Amino acid sequence: MVFIVKLNDAETDPESVFYLTKVQHGSKSRSVDLVNTSAFAAYGAGGKSTKKDYAKLDYEKVAPGVYKIIPKDLEPHMEYAFVSVAQSTSGSNSIVYLFGTN
Repeated sequence: MVFIVKLNDAETDPESVFYLTKVQHGSKSRSVDLVNTSAFAAYGAGGKSTKKDYAKLDYEKVAPGVYKIIPKDLEPHMEYAFVSVAQSTSGSNSIVYLFGTN
């Protein structure tokens, strides 16, 4: 499975824009873990938490600001979500893209 993304800024590191996590299923809902950022994020620190449900990603630069993203070791028959890091820090209006594996 491969995803292609185009970022607004050609110099932006894709790892600082989003992360991939498993989707948790409730009886009538789905949820995702939001990233925990460093208390010093306002001063430029990156500090992303490492939870067990986060998936590893490989990145390949295709063109300026365009990346091929390859998720590693995804479990079959599972739903995953790409979550926007910038919006997940506040917990409101997070951008989430879901997909499933076969």
